[in-house]
Amino acid sequence: MSNYDEIKTTIFKYFDGLCKADRGMLEEAFAVDAGHMKGYLKK
Repeated sequence: MSNYDEIKTTIFKYFDGLCKADRGMLEEAFAVDAGHMKGYLKK
C-alpha cells in the first residue's frame, strides 16, 4: 500500500469513527507503525 493510500485509510477511519462514535475505528486509525496526526483548532 502506498503512503497516499495509508493516509487516506487513516483519515477515513478517524472521521468515520468520529461520526459513528465507533471506538474500534478510532483505535484502528491511531494504531499505525509510524506517523502522527496533528490538529489545530481555530475560533
